[in-house]
Parts: sequence; C-alpha cells; structure tokens
Amino acid sequence: MTENELFALINQALPGSVFLMLAPMERREPYVVYSLISGTPSLTLRGDAKASQMNYRIDVYTRVRRDAVEIMNRIAGLVDGCDGDPMIENRQDLYEQDTRIHRVSLVLSTWYQPGEEQTT
Repeated sequence: MTENELFALINQALPGSVFLMLAPMERREPYVVYSLISGTPSLTLRGDAKASQMNYRIDVYTRVRRDAVEIMNRIAGLVDGCDGDPMIENRQDLYEQDTRIHRVSLVLSTWYQPGEEQTT
C-alpha cells in the first residue's frame, strides 16, 4: 500500500480532515493525523525480497472519546475491506490533559513493493 492509497482510504472516514504528520494549528477537532513510523526491508537468504513492511501511526483527535472511537472504527472497517492484508496493531485510547482532547491511536502495518508510487 502506498502513502497515497493510505490517505485515500483514511480520508473516506473523515473527508477533508486527514493530515500527514501534523494538523494545521488553527484546525478544530475532529481530525485524523497519520505518519510513517518505520519501514523495514524484507530480506531472504537470496538477498532483498523487493518489499518493505511499512508501519504507520494513525491518530484520531476529538473532544469526545465516543466520537474518536467511532471514527477509528470507520477507519478499521475500511482497512479490513481493502486489498494487501494490512494489519491493525497496538490500539490505544488516550486523553491529552493539557489540550483536553481525546486521541485514539493505532499502528497500521502494510507492505510496499517497488513499482508502487510512494511519496516522501
């Protein structure tokens, strides 16, 4: 899955409110932020397998926890229905006391193969 494909997938859950790495300062909730947290090439005994495991963190921010959970459940449903067998890992429900914002976070693990368009 490419970064563009991931954006298109997440954007279906909250159109126009999905941002790469940071939301704009003046942006009000709800919104979604995603970022690449690791990329690991896959190796075999013959060398490079020409594929990398990519791990993205997806965070949903809202004023009400229930809303954050609902949006994240929409994202999880979209992930379950897409090709490429992405996996959802490490879900967390957090409350950021200084901003009084609820955050639901997960890690999405997917594969990237050369030849797919990948943005940086």
